Amino acid sequence: MAQIQFDLTRAEEITRYQFRDRGLLYEALQSATRDRDELTGEIQESDGNRRLAKLGIVILELAVVDEWFRRGMSHRELDLLRKKVLSKDYLSDAAQQKALHTCLSMSRRQENIAAPPTTMKLVLSAIVAAVWLDADLNINEGLNNVKWVMQAFGFFDWEFLNDIN
Repeated sequence: MAQIQFDLTRAEEITRYQFRDRGLLYEALQSATRDRDELTGEIQESDGNRRLAKLGIVILELAVVDEWFRRGMSHRELDLLRKKVLSKDYLSDAAQQKALHTCLSMSRRQENIAAPPTTMKLVLSAIVAAVWLDADLNINEGLNNVKWVMQAFGFFDWEFLNDIN
């Protein structure tokens, strides 16, 4: 149990966000698993954070589009932002650079290997959804909290857009 507490605390430090409902963060840090029970040989499966991750992808896009709109950027810039910032590579790299993998609960057979890019994309997306849900249906607070966490991962440093003009 102490290890779980450490992982939650570390994830809050990385995201610079303190959860009111740490159960949401706990769920976000659970990778999908498929393990064989050592005693019975029965296969046990869990979707882990996948439901949260699906919601998180939509919320990430909402936050990017909202920021694009507020900055008065062009449609071309939005297309570039979506393509780059919402890609598996970008999300995975952002999560990896902040060492989010150190907080992730993985299956027994994955314990001693590096977390794959898809897993890292899912955990970051799931955390975004958890932050959104932690606002308890207050949409403005949820979006502001999500943007705060996204800034911790460098999401709004869009200097690459300077190269398109």
